[in-house]
Amino acid sequence: YSIPIVSLAPSPTPTIDTITFDSYSGGNIMAKHFYESGFNDVGIIYGKPNLAEANNRKNGFLDFISRNKSMRLIWQYNGDYGTASGKKAFHDFKKYEYKNNIAIFSCNDTMALGFLREATSNGKKIPEDIKIAGYDDIPMCKNTIPPLTSISTNYKDIARQVILYFEQK
Repeated sequence: YSIPIVSLAPSPTPTIDTITFDSYSGGNIMAKHFYESGFNDVGIIYGKPNLAEANNRKNGFLDFISRNKSMRLIWQYNGDYGTASGKKAFHDFKKYEYKNNIAIFSCNDTMALGFLREATSNGKKIPEDIKIAGYDDIPMCKNTIPPLTSISTNYKDIARQVILYFEQK
């Protein structure tokens, strides 16, 4: 009997059957959402460079931007997936003279929530002044004011796919 493994971080050469999240597409979807919402100026708070899913989220986002010449990456910050790095990201962001009509993608919700809190504490109106969105859709996203836009993972669908995959083996 084989036990299925579900992994957040993809392995380029798995030695066992593994089902992973598609973090690259998630980053790409967020950039597309910003584009379709009329944002040309965007920023990103990315995660630890040694984490595959952090790089995939960042690369998916940046690749969409590079294919759409009307979009410009005007700010980026290297975070660590913690709330404190989201707060620090806001303070780095406010050093620059960017206009308010910017959309920022945080590669996880925790950093986005830190940025959101710090931005609102400093008088910024979200989403009127700055659009901030995260990744993972943790329960806290719906409990903030305003709620945090986030890439959601359908865990029930993943579970169904895992079961179907292993039933076929």
